Amino acid sequence: MGVAAIPYALIIGGALIKGQSQLQQGQAASYAASYNQQTAQLQADDAIARGVEDERRFRVGVSQLIGQQRAGFSGQGVDINSGTPLAVQQDAARQGELDALTIRNDAFREALGYKIQAENFSMQSKAADKQGKAGFLGTILGGLGDLF
Repeated sequence: MGVAAIPYALIIGGALIKGQSQLQQGQAASYAASYNQQTAQLQADDAIARGVEDERRFRVGVSQLIGQQRAGFSGQGVDINSGTPLAVQQDAARQGELDALTIRNDAFREALGYKIQAENFSMQSKAADKQGKAGFLGTILGGLGDLF
């Protein structure tokens, strides 16, 4: 290699090293965003599972409450299938259903927030990967341009 070729080799070598660094930074940022995406998706799945379990437990509690109401009225010798006793049971069932649906809706909205985060992280991952590749290519081309 001649003395005149040394500056060219340094320019090309420097461009390759800088470009490789940009590529690795893009890959690292892409990996981190992809990991965050997976975590957010797991959180969304967990929110739904917790919501289903919370709703189930709540419905069991409402059924137990209605059973206690029925037992209380029956113990007093009251007809539980008409009048005020029936209205009390129906009201408990109606309010219980509204509360159970609220639990379900809250879990769905929490999960939706995590799913939106997951989608944002997915876009960040793709953008970081593209940015790293573009930085690599731009640095290499810039280095080659410095030769001429």
